[in-house]
Amino acid sequence: MLIHITNATKFYYLKDLENAVKECNSAIKLAPNMALAYIKLGSIYYSMGNQEKAFANWRIAKAIDPNNPELKAVFKE
Repeated sequence: MLIHITNATKFYYLKDLENAVKECNSAIKLAPNMALAYIKLGSIYYSMGNQEKAFANWRIAKAIDPNNPELKAVFKE
């Protein structure tokens, strides 16, 4: 599962956002309760200009990990 997160990060930095989304979705299928996958997916959607999907994924991550400092910063803004 972590290989998908690693691949998503790689694709993100290569600006291959469609494949980054696919890798995050693969990670979520394998571990649906891993907040990191939703955080990363939200960040990718945000980079794509899709704030609605970004915040939807960040909300899921926040429900899984309400004390995550990265998410606290997102929702504080």
